Amino acid sequence: MKLLKKLMLLLTLLVCAVTFSGCTDKFFFPAAHFTVVSVTPDKLRLPKKAETTTEEGAEESSEEDDVILPSTSISLLSDSSVPANLVSFSITYTTRLGDPIPSVEVPETPYNLQLAAAATTEIPMNPYTSRLFNLLELTRADISPVNAKMILTVKDINGNKIQVEAHCLCYARWDEFDTGG
Repeated sequence: MKLLKKLMLLLTLLVCAVTFSGCTDKFFFPAAHFTVVSVTPDKLRLPKKAETTTEEGAEESSEEDDVILPSTSISLLSDSSVPANLVSFSITYTTRLGDPIPSVEVPETPYNLQLAAAATTEIPMNPYTSRLFNLLELTRADISPVNAKMILTVKDINGNKIQVEAHCLCYARWDEFDTGG
């Protein structure tokens, strides 16, 4: 009888330990896992100024109106069989020396995109913002290339929140970088 009581107490303690440590949550409600496969292109650069001639009487447009800001695409692979939703993103920027640039940050912004389980999803992103353009082109600050860290917040069907990071470089138009493969 003493052996049975000890066994029951041990079994009760084991069940409590597993339950309170979160092991049952991970077993019954697993979290999704994501890997950034690629960021294409990973170097964003504005096109060089085109030589334009203005006709007589035609109004000249501002430089910023003529610029098309480049975008990128993040390829995100779901490494698990748990479907999820991309619920928001934010972007932080650092100089080539690693100093943060808080004036051009993109705060957490809602984004609604279904991410299929065990599949790759392409996510379009615009890290080269007009505020970043103004900082790089109009102030001629010697901070290029700027590292854009895009933080994707994903919520899976089990209620787990996951954050995934992707990076790309944003170059000023006047800054040269190696274009060779």
